[in-house]
This record gives sequence, structure tokens and C-alpha cells, in this order.
Amino acid sequence: MLTRLMALELGKHKIRVNAVCPAGFESDLLVDGMDSHFGKGKGMQVRNEKTVRRTPLGKPLLEIEEIVNATLFVLSDAVPMMTGHSMLIDGGFTLT
Repeated sequence: MLTRLMALELGKHKIRVNAVCPAGFESDLLVDGMDSHFGKGKGMQVRNEKTVRRTPLGKPLLEIEEIVNATLFVLSDAVPMMTGHSMLIDGGFTLT
């Protein structure tokens, strides 16, 4: 809602507001969290197996480049009329 509200407020100044909403990517925080939940050394394996089963594109984690590419697209003038949009990048995980 913040993205949409800001787009409404700033549109009169010709400012576009969009958000990139990536799903998980491998980080120390994620690995530590999964290990504390599922057990040291096997957290990511369990998490990835469960995620692959629930993700239509069958990929457990995003690559940083995928987030960068989406961000560059949103920042570009490729779609100058796009504003108030939240771009979800999750391989279809939230569809299931």
C-alpha cells in the first residue's frame, strides 16, 4: 500500500514509484535461521526441498542477478507508465 500511496502522491510531480519484492536468496541470516530450525548443517537442504515442491518454476532460491535485473528494469524507462506496482519475484511460490 505504501508503494501505491506514494505513486498517487508523487505522480503529479512526474515521479514513478515501484517496488521490487524478491523472495528468498541465500544469505548468512537465512542459513543460520534454517539451521536453528531444522538442525545444524541440514536447514537449507530441508528448506530447499520443501520450497522446490511448492514453487511452480522448481527453483528454491533467487540469484542476486535476478533481483538486480528486476530492479534495473523497474528503474529504466522501458515502461514509462508503470507506477504503483510491486513486482513480486518468487518463481510462483505465492501461487501455491
